[in-house]
Amino acid sequence: MSMPTAADFEVFRQSLTCEEREAIEKWQGSWDKIIRSYQIEGELPDPSIASEEAVTDLVRNFTQAIGKALVCRGPVFRGLSASRYCPKCISYLRFLIAGPDELSFPSHDSASVDEQIARGFCMTEVDDMEKHLAVLLRIDSLTSRFLKPFVHKHKDEGEVVLLKGAKYRKVKTRRSPDPKNGLEYWEVDLVEQPVRDVTTV
Repeated sequence: MSMPTAADFEVFRQSLTCEEREAIEKWQGSWDKIIRSYQIEGELPDPSIASEEAVTDLVRNFTQAIGKALVCRGPVFRGLSASRYCPKCISYLRFLIAGPDELSFPSHDSASVDEQIARGFCMTEVDDMEKHLAVLLRIDSLTSRFLKPFVHKHKDEGEVVLLKGAKYRKVKTRRSPDPKNGLEYWEVDLVEQPVRDVTTV
């Protein structure tokens, strides 16, 4: 993968409005779950957090921001894990494992250019939070967007954003040895397919 330069990332930062910068910072400050939930469900997960108008503005500003971001073409990784106590989450991971070979994500999603960072979200270490099913997505990306120079406060996760509406073809699914007792672990390889209607506006 050819990485943009620091100067390229600075041009992106300077192109953003104050509202767009704030939207990226909120995404990296845990509002990503609210944005994703609103894109998927069309409603707020917790109306006490913010008004629907505020979240609509946030989603619009974030989408406009990543529409300006630098394109990441090459391998990116997304780690997911779920507890058996969240059947909906388990069902989604089973869909990724055993569902159709052609799929699309209904929201913007975080990924990383660093496989080890993504693997950390699979909760494979003994001291990690208890989970019962984990999937590591290895994605050959065409349209994901770098969030640099914006990084999470605790560390640089090499974050990129997978765009809502991007199409992927599943090319390989494999069950790996369980990394710890009680955690079923899978790896799924996806190749992004060229499409016109990826949501960047």
